[in-house]
Amino acid sequence: MTITERLKGRPVYQGFPVPYTVVVDIHGVPDFKATDMDRWRDCVERNLCAICGHKLDYWVWYIGGPSCADEGIYFDLAMHEECCFFSAAVCPFIAKGRDYASHVKLPAGYERLSAHQVKRGAAIYASKRRRGVKLVQVGGGVGVKAGAEVERVLLEPQK
Repeated sequence: MTITERLKGRPVYQGFPVPYTVVVDIHGVPDFKATDMDRWRDCVERNLCAICGHKLDYWVWYIGGPSCADEGIYFDLAMHEECCFFSAAVCPFIAKGRDYASHVKLPAGYERLSAHQVKRGAAIYASKRRRGVKLVQVGGGVGVKAGAEVERVLLEPQK
């Protein structure tokens, strides 16, 4: 499948489904590098997926580096498994890091990434969604303290 069922209802911009928490300007143009903090809080308060905006299941997935897993604190919010792996497959930031090019194309299908497709240290984690998810201060921003980790998928590029 090219776009997951949950994401088929999302607006599409230049071939990319626009995640629920991405800032969209008054002309309908998304800024994939910016987070809409009102929607971010909406996801936390209403237990919604940060990518598709639908209600989360019991098991949820988080994307972050190893330090996120060690602390259990993430800025990127919980996602459905298919939304998480779809994002990991198409998001230039996850694949290439902060200096990504804007010409990355949507892949033909959805599949879990092989190690060479992900920037060094990138990781995808699964956590059980705890009832008392807490907002915590992280540096100058805010993050989410997630439940206990139950599965970890660590993706390191080959040298």
